[in-house]
Amino acid sequence: MGARLLDRRLASAVALAALASGNAWPQRVVLVSFDGLGHEILTTDPVAKELKFFHHLRERGATFDGVQPHFPSTTANSHAAIWTGAYGNVNGITFNSHPLLPRSAHAYTEREVGFRSTQLKAEPVWVTAARQGKTAVAHQATQMYPFTAINTQMGAVATNGYQTRTIAPYQVIRRATTWKSGPFEFTAAETPAGMRVCVEKSCVDVPREPTETVDPLMRPLARHFSLPLPLPGDLPLAVHFRLFPDKLLQTQIQELALHDGTHRNDEIVREMLAASGAFVPNGATRLLDSKDLTPAQYLETVEFQIRQSVGHAAWLNQRFRPSLMQSYLPFPDETDHRWLGLDRAGDATARELRVWVYRALERAAQSFGAMAGKDDTLMFVSDHGMTPYRRILNAGAVLRGAGLNKQAAYLYYSILVNTKDWKSGSVDPREPVLRRVREALSAIRDPDSGEPVVTAFFTPAEHGQRYGIGGAASGDLYFDVLPGYSVSDLTNNDAIVEGTSKGTHGFLPSRKDMLAICIASGTAFRPGTTLPAIRSIQIAPMISEILGIGAPLNATGKSPLP
Repeated sequence: MGARLLDRRLASAVALAALASGNAWPQRVVLVSFDGLGHEILTTDPVAKELKFFHHLRERGATFDGVQPHFPSTTANSHAAIWTGAYGNVNGITFNSHPLLPRSAHAYTEREVGFRSTQLKAEPVWVTAARQGKTAVAHQATQMYPFTAINTQMGAVATNGYQTRTIAPYQVIRRATTWKSGPFEFTAAETPAGMRVCVEKSCVDVPREPTETVDPLMRPLARHFSLPLPLPGDLPLAVHFRLFPDKLLQTQIQELALHDGTHRNDEIVREMLAASGAFVPNGATRLLDSKDLTPAQYLETVEFQIRQSVGHAAWLNQRFRPSLMQSYLPFPDETDHRWLGLDRAGDATARELRVWVYRALERAAQSFGAMAGKDDTLMFVSDHGMTPYRRILNAGAVLRGAGLNKQAAYLYYSILVNTKDWKSGSVDPREPVLRRVREALSAIRDPDSGEPVVTAFFTPAEHGQRYGIGGAASGDLYFDVLPGYSVSDLTNNDAIVEGTSKGTHGFLPSRKDMLAICIASGTAFRPGTTLPAIRSIQIAPMISEILGIGAPLNATGKSPLP
């Protein structure tokens, strides 16, 4: 009896010590990344006022005063920093498309897709959680596929459709009654309400409806798309249709892969598709560019992507009820790339289109919020900011003009030198080439102000610790440019060209317009507070602390919680 009382007193003492230290967790964490939603846009852009749930979350929780992403401030490497708690000099993911390693076996111009897990060298937080006894679901995270020992773990469910195979793209069918899409042959017949589309013995009815005009806040998202049509074959696949008055839209057919912690499990995917429908990675931008879809019709595909992603996340959350639930949306990045610059230039149509997207995102935020219980931590993050531009610096043309195009290559706001450690490399030492690169880029002047377009240079040796640059997959020299500029690797144009006003990112990550977001509510956060800015490598250690576990094995960032 006395021993039991002692055990209870000891347990109480441990609990009180945890409360006194501010570590009164663990609890569930619902973590959602919104691609391209920068801190500056969230807090100052008039369109972002549509994100009422985000601002509600700020009121009942805490807002970090910006998050410094990776350098360059691009999607794949900045997300890898969020998941692993380390920048690319440790986790191996340095760019959206990084140099292929090992150097001795590859030319300096060969590239590997940074969204894939092939070069990931650090443990992501969902593996961290599962390794320490917490259940986890990772839904559409970067560096999740192919499934490997470093990104999977018993107790963690990993779902990805971004790096898997595209079986068939979005397609518009105007008058055909039979057509082929990938390996599938479809037939369609008119019905009193629209069309019936079939593949082999399976059919789905598609109602004919006009292009959507009702505010996304006032009705279900993508409400006129058909139910899923299951597709025959070994893979779990489905497709949806949208019948406009003048055309039939078929959604992209995309492989969706799920690892249940022990093996790839297509049966769970079949259950999810039957319950929630198919997955598409993005909106139908190709059909917008080709004018096969109007902007308003394209917006319906944006809604469809959001609806399907949120639906899958909700299904996974309900099915597995994990301690850590992670999800991702590719917006507003996809649409702000297209319309942010035009909006800032005064284009009223671009403003209306952005408002529509942000209202659809508001619906998504509400749904994600519903996945977190009252005692859970809800955290919204992003990978980088976004800024408008109207001019392009063609770094490839600058290198060619200086006679350096065989010795150095442009790579996402950095320069990679063809040193002898690369296959067939010829440069040794690299410093004379880098000096000529600096001189060539520094000589380019803005045609209006006369200022140098390149504003600063950065090296792994001098700035590696601050920005996480360095390692075998790193550039040799990084640089930033004037606001209003983007950078390309084109070699067959002038050094500076005028471009259409758009949105972009990738610049020095400490710039205000490149800072990402982190807002959260839960026991660890006092309502209505603003906390100092952090780095993206601090997010995974912070999540680990809230879960009551150790940080990811390779993390270099520290939790910012007091």
